Amino acid sequence: MIGQINLQEELAKQFQATTKLLQEAYEEDAEYNHQATLINAATALLRQIADAQQKLYTASRLQKIEQVLAEVLQTLPEKQQEEFMLRYEELLCLE
Repeated sequence: MIGQINLQEELAKQFQATTKLLQEAYEEDAEYNHQATLINAATALLRQIADAQQKLYTASRLQKIEQVLAEVLQTLPEKQQEEFMLRYEELLCLE
């Protein structure tokens, strides 16, 4: 269930709901502290959406880089492929 949640979509829904509440608060002349709370919530949601988009972009870009790297590696002699893979695996284990 949790693995199937689209976080960007859920954040966007929360942002839309928050901006709707903010619009209603303006129209109803709600207290300033209520309006400020909604503005802060909307701002925090925008920040989370931007962070999620950046992480998705980075992950997608790394996936493409690894795909190109795998294609190029296949053109190298087997010994060089093995040397590279050993070093690459070592580096991945360090993280």
